[in-house]
Amino acid sequence: LSTRKYLVVKVMRVEAIRPAETRGIVDSFISVEWCGMSQRTRTVKENNNPSFNELLYFQVPLQQEWLQDIDKYLFKINEELGTKNEVAFNLMIEGDDNTYDNFGVGYFYLSEIKGSNKMQEKYFAEDLKKEQKYVTEKFTGKCKLVSAFSHSATTFLHYEAWFLDGFPPQVTFG
Repeated sequence: LSTRKYLVVKVMRVEAIRPAETRGIVDSFISVEWCGMSQRTRTVKENNNPSFNELLYFQVPLQQEWLQDIDKYLFKINEELGTKNEVAFNLMIEGDDNTYDNFGVGYFYLSEIKGSNKMQEKYFAEDLKKEQKYVTEKFTGKCKLVSAFSHSATTFLHYEAWFLDGFPPQVTFG
């Protein structure tokens, strides 16, 4: 068991950004928030259907003392992920004057990962200086981005989410 686990969110693309007529084509990025942490993609310029295909890593808040007892470990992880189950996506539009407008919010819940397709993934382990493989449940989703400023009810974000190093099957993710 390890305290070094990560929620990995792959922000793939946004479809059908429909800004107010005064804006036309936009520069946008996605900000992802989970567990008091926030990360963002790069800005895609002049595109109302931007593709990002970026991986964002959020360290899961685990404590070393939980590893002493497997039952305590499972209880604490389920408790932790149950109270921090919501991941927020914010579609941000960059203005010409270095301002940012939130142009839509969508949500994903960690519990949606449970029961998803098992996939083999790999990452480069810095401490071992080599590529490591692991099996995890990967959720592929699409969420509606809702905003009072958008003229479209069809703006969607496509994403994937999984945990780097999977959890034991007893972990329900909330």
